[in-house]
Amino acid sequence: MKVIVPENMGGELRILPEETFDATVQDIFLGESVTKNPKMTMKYVLTSEAQDLQEDEPSCIGENVLETYSLQPQAMFRLNGDFKKVTGSNIPHQEYDEEEFLQLMKDTFLGTDWTVALKTETTPNGNERTVIERKELQVRKAKGKGKKAR
Repeated sequence: MKVIVPENMGGELRILPEETFDATVQDIFLGESVTKNPKMTMKYVLTSEAQDLQEDEPSCIGENVLETYSLQPQAMFRLNGDFKKVTGSNIPHQEYDEEEFLQLMKDTFLGTDWTVALKTETTPNGNERTVIERKELQVRKAKGKGKKAR
C-alpha cells in the first residue's frame, strides 16, 4: 500500500483572484461566531480556472472558499434565499435539533453547482480573506428528459 500526501492539503485558505469561478458545495458545518451566535459554513471547491492566471501562479482549481450564514432568526433570510434557489421552496418552518438541521442542509446543498464572484476583504483584525461577493445557482440539465426524435 502506498500513501501519497498531496502538496496542497487545504489547511490554509489562499487569497484568490477577484474573478468569477464555477464552484461546487463540498461540505457544510455548524458552529459559533466570535460573538457565540450560531452559524453555518458552506465550503465550496472551485471547479474552473482563473481567466488571467499567470504562468508562475498555482492553479485555482480545487481551492476552497468558505461562506458563512448567521443562524439567528432575524438573519435566516439569506440562507432561506439560497435554499429556495435550490428547492423552489422555503426552509420548512419548525424547530430543528442540530443534527436534523445539518442533515437538511447537506441533503439540499451538497453537490450543487454555483457560479461565484470572489473579492478580497480585510477582516477587523487586519487579515485578508477571499469571500463570495455574489453567486448564482447553475441549473443542471436532467439526463434522459429530452424530447425523442420521431
